[in-house]
Amino acid sequence: LDPIGSTDRFVTGLIPVGESSLDLIANEGFVISAKRSRLNWDMRLDSSVGQFRAFVEGDFAGSAGSSDVLRLRHAYGQYNRFLLGQTWSTLMDTAAIPEDVDFEGLNAQINVRQPELRFTRGLGKRRPLVIAFEDPNPDITGGTGISKFPDTVARISKKADWGHLQLGAILRNIAGVPIDDEGNELRDFSDSAFGWGLTFSGNLAVKKWDRRDNFKFQFNLGDGLGRYINDLGTSGDFDGVFDDEFKLHTLDVLAFYGAFQHWWKRNPLGLFKAVRSTFVYGYVLVGELDFLPDDFYRSTQRASANFLWSPIAEIDLGIEYLWGSRENQDRQRAVASQLQFVATFRF
Repeated sequence: LDPIGSTDRFVTGLIPVGESSLDLIANEGFVISAKRSRLNWDMRLDSSVGQFRAFVEGDFAGSAGSSDVLRLRHAYGQYNRFLLGQTWSTLMDTAAIPEDVDFEGLNAQINVRQPELRFTRGLGKRRPLVIAFEDPNPDITGGTGISKFPDTVARISKKADWGHLQLGAILRNIAGVPIDDEGNELRDFSDSAFGWGLTFSGNLAVKKWDRRDNFKFQFNLGDGLGRYINDLGTSGDFDGVFDDEFKLHTLDVLAFYGAFQHWWKRNPLGLFKAVRSTFVYGYVLVGELDFLPDDFYRSTQRASANFLWSPIAEIDLGIEYLWGSRENQDRQRAVASQLQFVATFRF
């Protein structure tokens, strides 16, 4: 319903602010896409030492403006307590992700798939501890990221009949080489900085109206955590930034969201069953530095409400309204809204 820098998803970080919105007026319109279609293979092998698992998944969202480029999502092997390959970051909490129509997902959620080596161990009943070394791949404004040391990630969760809670932490080495105005890398001025992050999330049952109702949330705080936050990872280069003297500074990040899902018992004419709605609000804030340009990202907000119906277990039909805003460092702000429809078929 408004100009936005994406044709098939709602990315609040790409909402144009100020005069730049005139350049994106063509993106205000109607799009049909099948990019989110995906295929996966889940293979299990019993052996004399236990069960091995291999999982591979791809979708067709691998290239902007095209719906026929297969993209790797997951590819990993798993044995006993060890996992090696590409999958969701250990810092993520997939059980705390709300049911959302938009393929982009929430602006404030941790949302990364990357190669890693992971170890899982139980600490008592329904309390797993997970530790992993993950591909760092830092995103830096004004420079090229260098992967020197793996990101070290740990999480612990508590599962119960009322839902679950998860606490996670990450330590990072953010390293890079500055780039001059002509695009040349200045290798003599390479620099690095320490990064960290904390996340707390959960999925809580709310049984006042329906036993399936739930509240999901996530709170993220860190310095040099930008690539792991969905909106910042899509918009790009928010782990750190080089100043005019080629010194690397990490960026503080605060991000949180809350989502309530309600299953409707009464609906028009009693024709629909398995009908539910999810209401979501998310907020992302990036810290200020004196040398940042006026049009540099400062904060975004995202709110959505949807209505989904599953006529049978294998089919979801839904509609979602999304609203978002972006504010720059100079406090200029713009808003955008979008309406999405979805049909999902599972085989």
